[in-house]
Amino acid sequence: EIKTLEERLRTRFEWGLLADVQPPDFETRTAIIHRKAEQIGIEVPTEVAEYIANRLKTNIRQLEGAVKKLKAYKMLQNSPPSIMVAQNTIRDILNDNQPVPVTIDRIISEVGRTFGVSPADIRSNKRSAPISQARQVAVYIVRDITGLPMKAIGAEFGTRDHSTIVYAIQKVENRMAKDMSFKGMVMDIIKNISEK
Repeated sequence: EIKTLEERLRTRFEWGLLADVQPPDFETRTAIIHRKAEQIGIEVPTEVAEYIANRLKTNIRQLEGAVKKLKAYKMLQNSPPSIMVAQNTIRDILNDNQPVPVTIDRIISEVGRTFGVSPADIRSNKRSAPISQARQVAVYIVRDITGLPMKAIGAEFGTRDHSTIVYAIQKVENRMAKDMSFKGMVMDIIKNISEK
């Protein structure tokens, strides 16, 4: 189609191979993180690798940079790889066009403010109706916004197990399907957190 292209250049192009290079999928990104961690001698827990893979989706260099930063945090601040350290690492890596990941503390504070419950109560084992409802909404929003694995979310809410986290999410989803004003409130909280 390029009429002015010299014959010698045209034949060079014909030597080539056309390949559609897509960004790596979730499993590949997680494998890249583990492999890089192994190469530089640091152990990255699966939930931390999955958290990073969920946040950095298009650039392999960013994934490798995140692992290097995890090692730097461990060496300089003696902070072993955790979700909190990964959040700080990713915040450093993401450029200006990408939103900074929302912290779990901010989600819990916003939910607590809406429900009139303290963040400490949301994280506690208290079971009164207002606190339980606020906790379930906070769990749902943490999962919705951060995409953290259930186990990691459970650890943020006083070492709750996987089934408790699944139950909380399902309870909120069911109520949102039946109660439009409740759904509106949850969506408003998500909007407030995302805009800050």
